[in-house]
Amino acid sequence: MTYLGISATMFKSAAVGTFSTFMGLGLSMFLDERITKEQSNIAGLLLESIIDFFGQKYVFHAEKSPEEKLASRFFIAKVLAILATQGLFMGFMWLLGDKIGKIGIQIVRLVTAIVAFFAITYPLRKDWVFKKKKNKVYPSQEKQESHHNEDKYLLTQITM
Repeated sequence: MTYLGISATMFKSAAVGTFSTFMGLGLSMFLDERITKEQSNIAGLLLESIIDFFGQKYVFHAEKSPEEKLASRFFIAKVLAILATQGLFMGFMWLLGDKIGKIGIQIVRLVTAIVAFFAITYPLRKDWVFKKKKNKVYPSQEKQESHHNEDKYLLTQITM
């Protein structure tokens, strides 16, 4: 079901991503005083990636996919997202320089995570990492599929 262009899956994926992002932010904040900002940011992104993998696997019901293939696709997509997020973060840090405080750096991290989610992360998850195989539908099955979808729609409308 979609409301204003946001599907339930997108909402759940964003919720899991938000949780994992805040866990990564927490680690980054903890490490900011101990190592460089770039190192603490990448450490936070790595923690976020681990949490996110297991959460997104649940959201997209990927238990039926072979683990190795799923993990490798998730890893590739995550590397792309981390590169984009880290690149955006470093770009903002270069532009803002020393003008940014402790709160400002967290805002930059959140903004870069949000941009990466909509531009890279969610589209890759939905269309490649957790893509469901579509069964070939023959003409005799189309009528059955149509009735099944109508029943599903009616059931959804009745239960709302």
